[in-house]
Amino acid sequence: MAITFNSAAIDGGISATGLYAHIVKIAGPRKVVEGGSTSWVISYGVIVHKDAAARAADNQGWGNRVPSKQIDIFSIETANLDTYPTMAVLYADLKTKLAADDPPIATSIADA
Repeated sequence: MAITFNSAAIDGGISATGLYAHIVKIAGPRKVVEGGSTSWVISYGVIVHKDAAARAADNQGWGNRVPSKQIDIFSIETANLDTYPTMAVLYADLKTKLAADDPPIATSIADA
């Protein structure tokens, strides 16, 4: 799974189109108790490449990656682990978060 998108949030204010991102480094769940209610937080990292071909060729690490502090790590919170987030849920969360800011971090977000 992966997504493609356009963004003006690349480090240094560079705009880019057709970026390719995939989720990595899923961590959790971590239990959070606040005011008598319990929730679970799952964190996930995101790696961005300039396109799908750069992702396919990425065997060297950072050399083929597009750095962005705004598109780096996210988390999702859920009330119970009976609905533990699958990769599809994590990608839906990522797409929502990339489009949520004003202005949005990303536009033209699509499944890859």
